[in-house]
Amino acid sequence: MPVGLERLTLLIAAPMLVVLFIIDSVLGLVNRYAQQLNVFFLSMSLKALAAVAILFVMVVSLMQLLIDELLRHYDIVSALLRSLFGS
Repeated sequence: MPVGLERLTLLIAAPMLVVLFIIDSVLGLVNRYAQQLNVFFLSMSLKALAAVAILFVMVVSLMQLLIDELLRHYDIVSALLRSLFGS
């Protein structure tokens, strides 16, 4: 199991990649069987809509994940904030 930053990027990116892959697969089939339909322009709007929807769904878990990571590295974060803002 990846540790640290690799784990975080995998947790954030995996749902997006899965949904976008499914959208591409379905639109590939649509393009195969309905060739008159311009799937390229349809895919851009569908992918953008799907990405925004997934971000809205994931924002709560992402915030909790960020808080957990900051608390896990409290000493590093506090030293960084002290060096940036003084005191």
